[in-house]
Amino acid sequence: MQHTNEAGIELSARWKDPQGNRGVVKATAPILYPEARYRASPWLPLAGYSSVSESKRIAEDRVHFYRRMVAFINPTGLKPSRAHWDYLGIRYGPEPPGVDHTLFWHDGNKNYAATTDPYGGYYRLAEMQAWCARKDWRIAAAPKGVGLWYYDTTLMVLAPPKSRVDVRLIVAQAVTALEQR
Repeated sequence: MQHTNEAGIELSARWKDPQGNRGVVKATAPILYPEARYRASPWLPLAGYSSVSESKRIAEDRVHFYRRMVAFINPTGLKPSRAHWDYLGIRYGPEPPGVDHTLFWHDGNKNYAATTDPYGGYYRLAEMQAWCARKDWRIAAAPKGVGLWYYDTTLMVLAPPKSRVDVRLIVAQAVTALEQR
């Protein structure tokens, strides 16, 4: 059930610098689903809670990341998952090369996907594509520099053979939303 929450979701990060200055960086992001869907992400803090960043700049970056998470969830409809590589069929073998800042998602029908945002990851894309081809996985990448995690990462979506998640569609939806941020 999609609905727009006019108030949005409040996102915040506290900070305290070495000189003892402190504060809270806050932002609100529009949401299309109940707030619980967003808060289910292990990377998005529960309402009113966040760790303390060591500077205002780091707290601002953290809130920016939170906004990007919300921007990713809205158009894709994917749900954050606490799954790990085992859920995607990698029990004992190595995970794909170059993955970093990996998050796991599902569509509500046990179709899982992973997003990964390696620093400089676009340069590892060919290696990841080769790994996916050998394993019958699907992979799609956003344009260089369009990342979920940070400014200089590149979003990549991977799905195992049994998943029905359309990785190209997910990336297209995400890119449109992330480029607006």
